[in-house]
Amino acid sequence: MGWADLYSASLLDQWIDVTDVPNGRYWLEAIVDPANSILESNETNNSARILIDFVRPGNATPANDDFANAIVIPTITGGDTGNNFGATGEIGEPSHLPDNVASSSVWWRWIAPSNMNVTITTDGSSFDTVLAIYTGTSVKDLTVVVAADDGGIGKNSLVTFSASGGITYYIAVDGFAGATGDILLNINPALNDLFEDCLVITGEDGHVTGSNRGARQESGEPNHIPITALASIWYCWTAPTNGPFVFDTGGSSFDTVLDVYTGASVDALTSVASDHDSVGIGASRVTFNAVSNTTYHISVDGKPGGVGFVKLSWSGPVPPSVVTMASSTNAPAGAVIRFHVNAGGSKPLAFQWLHQGTNLLNSDYVSGAGSDTLVLNKIQFVDEGVYAVVVSNAFGAITSTPANLIVLDNARVVFINPVYGPGGAFVRVPVELQSVGNEHGLGFSLLFDPAVLSRPRATNFPIGAALILNTNQLADGRLGVMLTLPGQSTFAPGLAAVGDIIFDTASSGEPVTTFAGFGPAPWPRFVLDTGGNTLAALFAAGSVSLEPFRLNVETFPDTSYNLTFAPGNGTPFVIEASQDLISWMPMTTNVGGSDTFRYGDTNALPQRFYRVRLLP
Repeated sequence: MGWADLYSASLLDQWIDVTDVPNGRYWLEAIVDPANSILESNETNNSARILIDFVRPGNATPANDDFANAIVIPTITGGDTGNNFGATGEIGEPSHLPDNVASSSVWWRWIAPSNMNVTITTDGSSFDTVLAIYTGTSVKDLTVVVAADDGGIGKNSLVTFSASGGITYYIAVDGFAGATGDILLNINPALNDLFEDCLVITGEDGHVTGSNRGARQESGEPNHIPITALASIWYCWTAPTNGPFVFDTGGSSFDTVLDVYTGASVDALTSVASDHDSVGIGASRVTFNAVSNTTYHISVDGKPGGVGFVKLSWSGPVPPSVVTMASSTNAPAGAVIRFHVNAGGSKPLAFQWLHQGTNLLNSDYVSGAGSDTLVLNKIQFVDEGVYAVVVSNAFGAITSTPANLIVLDNARVVFINPVYGPGGAFVRVPVELQSVGNEHGLGFSLLFDPAVLSRPRATNFPIGAALILNTNQLADGRLGVMLTLPGQSTFAPGLAAVGDIIFDTASSGEPVTTFAGFGPAPWPRFVLDTGGNTLAALFAAGSVSLEPFRLNVETFPDTSYNLTFAPGNGTPFVIEASQDLISWMPMTTNVGGSDTFRYGDTNALPQRFYRVRLLP
C-alpha cells in the first residue's frame, strides 16, 4: 500500500503492436501475473477488459458514413453497434438540428412492417448524440420526421413517431458539436419483452438483432441459469428438421445469459439448454438436439440485468468444410512458419494438424496443433514434408488438401521486416540477421526508391564495429554498407540486430508502400567469418509503408495544448517549443517504442510553435 510505479511505453510488455490489425471493435485485455508466479490472497482479480473501437488514423471512415451506404436493419425490433470516428457530413446533407451542422453523421435505414408507433434510441452510446429520422430517396431530398438531441439516458437521444407500413425510414446519428464515439442504436427496444410477444425467427440458420433496454421480468418468469431474470427478451423458433442446433449471442454489446425452453406459457416452461459466457467476453452459446416441428422459446437476458444491443445467431447441422488452406512454402532452417486454415461448418469446430500423416502435439517448437493456425518455431530438416489439418464438429470431419514445407539448407539470412512510418517525416529501417553464430562481418547494397526515401544515415550498429558507407549512388537509390565486428567477435546465434538505416520520407496525401531490398552495386552481398571466408547466406527484402504525417493539436480553454502524432517505428526524437521561431526549448524526449505519441503542454501561453527533431 502506498507505492506506485509509472511504466514508460518504451518498456517491454507495456504496448501492443497493432500495425496489421484492421479497423474494428476489439476487447483489450490486461492480465497481471499470467503465470501465477506470485502468491496472492485473491487470485481471481488479475485481469481487466475494456471494449474499444480501433480506427487507424488517416484512412478510416465508417462503412455507413454516406447516406447511400446506410446499413439495413431488417426486423421490427432490432439494432446495431457502430461508431462515427472519422465520419463526415455530405454535400447537401441537412442539419439534423437547427444549431448543429452535420459533421460526423452515420446512417441506417429501416422499413416499417406495418402502421405502428416506433421508438428509436441511442441509449448506451458513449457520447452526446443527435438522432434524426427522415423519409426520401437522396441526401439532398429528405423530409424530416422527427429529431432530438437528448431524451435518452444521459446525453443519448430518443425519438418516437407514428410509422406507416412499407415506408423506408432513414436514421442519422450525429455527434452534438462534432462529438464522436461508440454508437448503440436501438429500434423498438424490448418490443419482445413479454413471452407472449416473442419475435418469430425461422430457418436452419440466420441471425437477428434487438435490444433489451427497458425489458423487465414478468410474473411467473423463471430465473435463467439460475440468474434472476431482470431484462429478458424472447424469441420463438420452430425447428425445421431434427438434429443438433447451435444458438449464440456473439456480437452482443453486454454480458448475456442465454436459455432455450419448451412450453406454452411463461410459468410452465421446461429448460432445454442454458449458458452464460462459454464463448468468452460475455457471449453465450448453447447446443441442443432439436425435434422437427417443435417450437422453442429463446430468452436473452443480461448478467445481472445487463442491457444493450443483442445479436442472436443460430445454425443447424452443417458438417465442417475447408474454405482455404495454407499454401506450400519453403524457408531456411531456423525460421518461423505459420500454416492457417479457414474452415466453415457448425461451431464449435475442432482442429488437428498432421505432419506426414501423424498427429502433431504442442511443444517448445510447435504451437497451435489443435487450432486453426499451426506455428512451427525454428524449423529444422526433420520438419520438412506434408502438412494437413483435420477439421471436425459434431456432424463430421474433413481433411484439408496438403501443404508442403521445404527447409532450405542455409539458416543464415540477412533480412528487412515490413516497416511502417509517417510520410513527410522519417522512418527507421532495421536490418536483421538470422545468425548461425560464426558471422564476423557482412556487406550489402541497400536498394530504395529515392523519390520516396532520401538522406539515409546509419545508427544503432554494434558498439566498436567498423562501419563503412558508400554513398556514391544515392541518387539512384543505392547505399553500400560494410560492417566488421571488433577483434575476433561474432554475432550470437539466433536473431541479431545488424543496425538501422534512417530515411527522410516524402510527403504524400495518400498511403504509400515502397521497397527496401538488396542489390549487387555499389557493393556485392556477402557474409564473412573471422578468417575472411565467405559464408552462404540469403538476403531477403522488405517493404516500407508510409501514412500521411499528421500532427493534431487540441487547444483547451486554459490555453494548454495536447499534441498527437505518429513518429514511426519507435524512432527517438525531441519535441521543442518556441515563442518566436528563433529560440527553441526542449519540452520532452521520446526514446521510441510507440507508434503514436501524445504530449500535453500545460504552460499557459498565448502563442507557441512546436517542432519535432530527430535524435541520433
